[in-house]
Amino acid sequence: MPLPAPVRAAPPRQPQQQQPRAPPPQQAQPPQPQQQQQQPRRAPAPQQPRAPAVQYAAPPQQAPQAPVAAAATAPVASAASSSSGGGKGFSFPSLSGVFSKSSAPAEPLDEAALREANLRAREEKMLAKEMEVEARERQVRLAEGKAKNWPSKCAPLLYHSIADEIPQRLQPMMKRFYATVLVTWLSLLWNMITVITVWGETDSDQGTILCVFYFIVGVPGSWGWYQRVYKAARNSSSRQYLFFFAAFFFHCGMMLLIGLGTPTMGAGGLFVMLKAYGGGYPVSGTFALIVTALFLLNFTFSLYLYKLARDAWRSGGGSEALEKDRAKLKLAGKAGLATV
Repeated sequence: MPLPAPVRAAPPRQPQQQQPRAPPPQQAQPPQPQQQQQQPRRAPAPQQPRAPAVQYAAPPQQAPQAPVAAAATAPVASAASSSSGGGKGFSFPSLSGVFSKSSAPAEPLDEAALREANLRAREEKMLAKEMEVEARERQVRLAEGKAKNWPSKCAPLLYHSIADEIPQRLQPMMKRFYATVLVTWLSLLWNMITVITVWGETDSDQGTILCVFYFIVGVPGSWGWYQRVYKAARNSSSRQYLFFFAAFFFHCGMMLLIGLGTPTMGAGGLFVMLKAYGGGYPVSGTFALIVTALFLLNFTFSLYLYKLARDAWRSGGGSEALEKDRAKLKLAGKAGLATV
């Protein structure tokens, strides 16, 4: 038998190198319209005539911002109409007229002027109403006819009631002023008695006529400045406070002058006391000592009351309230009313 042919082993297969694939051919895209390929850009003005330029006028009183809104929307509306009619694409409107300095309305100045005019009108109306109320109150007071109760019910001269006419916050101050008036009357009377006693004991006239004059003029004078501060506290009147300050300053000066006891000035104060004790006149010296204590304490307490009145004047408005009072006087002159 013939022998089979020897089987040869197959050579090992070498790995085939993969060749890079070519990209598939791109399909030709249809040409897109010009509106999709290119971004909208500013184009020259359309062929159609533009809308007439908007004339900006001063803003009305009720709606000052309406012209700005109309000015901002007018160019956009014209641009939209032109783009829809022309069909050549959208074009941005020109906003140069909106932001130009020449066409911008002066809103802040107009609003400030309107506000100031409204405030002035309201203030005049309020002042007129206050004057009407005050006139009615005066008529009611005259109709009622308050009974006189001062200085006593037996011999009344005028009506005086701190509890009924003065506001509660100013009642303590007015009670101190009233006590100061009474002490001033007592001091002037005692000063007159002291000067007459010194003249009779030492045969030296210290101004007897002047001390009598101080008493005759000082009693109604002190009541005069008290009425000024009384009316100022009752009516919150700055003018009354100013008159009171002038009169009360003179009162403080007189208290200091008599308290020091200037010779031949009708004052039986400090210097008269020293002279009387030095000359061996104890009665005159004691009387002069009481005068010194009364007037110097009155002077010190008057300075304290001056401070209280100044604080009350400032709390009530001070110079601002004075300007309002002047405005009330002008309105009263026009309306023919008399202010208190």
